Amino acid sequence: MTAAATVDGRYSASMRSKHPPLPTAVRPTYRVLRAFGILLLVAGVVLAVLLAINDQWMVAAWTLGLGITFVVLTWLPPTSRWQLPLTILLGVVVAVSLQSRLVAVGLFAVFAWSAWSRGRVGPLPSDVEPAESGAVMENAEKFVEDFKSLGFEQVGAYRATIGRVHVIVSVLLSSDNKSYASVTDAILEVTSLFPDGRSMVTRNSNQSPLPPNVLDSPDRGAAPDELVVSHQRALETLAEHGHSPRRLIAAELTQTAIDSELNAIDWMRDMSRIPRPDYTAPLWKLPDRSELIAAWQAGGH
Repeated sequence: MTAAATVDGRYSASMRSKHPPLPTAVRPTYRVLRAFGILLLVAGVVLAVLLAINDQWMVAAWTLGLGITFVVLTWLPPTSRWQLPLTILLGVVVAVSLQSRLVAVGLFAVFAWSAWSRGRVGPLPSDVEPAESGAVMENAEKFVEDFKSLGFEQVGAYRATIGRVHVIVSVLLSSDNKSYASVTDAILEVTSLFPDGRSMVTRNSNQSPLPPNVLDSPDRGAAPDELVVSHQRALETLAEHGHSPRRLIAAELTQTAIDSELNAIDWMRDMSRIPRPDYTAPLWKLPDRSELIAAWQAGGH
């Protein structure tokens, strides 16, 4: 367990990020943007000092604000709720600095499109098929090792294509055969299966919706050990409502994970927009968990 976990299985998330890691495919772009942001901030500070020396305090403030806003924006996780407001603020600073209505209108159009597109369903995974049993995605090795240290054993893997990105999902079975972990370079999930085609998932991100037969217990930004603790608490909550997970068979688990992926893809295929998540906390922390569990039970198939 990390320092965030405590003896009784409870933990505090105050000292860790609330966002999953950046996917490997976008990390080079973010490195370039962040380096450019730092250079822009340094240039902004120098220019602001020169402007202030010449008593141009207002322009100096705008220049410094532009640099600070841009560098903060590039260091924010893409899933942060501050991304869009800060982007709009950056555009306002640029438009006012240039004193151009044309620039302001153009930036407004870009921001409106960005806000609209954030809720649209992106490319869905395709070509979902088994991979080598020990396959691990680049930059996911540490996560796999962390799960193994918690008693999980890798029993398979599958691959999928999302847009131009090739994803490998490592599948690991828990020591008690009641849950399995799905591991990529950014998204981590722990899943347990129940009768009537239902399942419960604890994951480090809740950006994508799940079918009604899947009970979501998101723990955003959680590390593997934190996910396992949170998942166990969610299982205990379900047990209090009379629901027990079924035992998993190692030889069948990879295909089970693939079937679950394909079920979610089929469910999302007819969606034009991503519904906002109903909740962002683990199941066991929710005051209305009884109602959610009842709706989930009705959503089995």
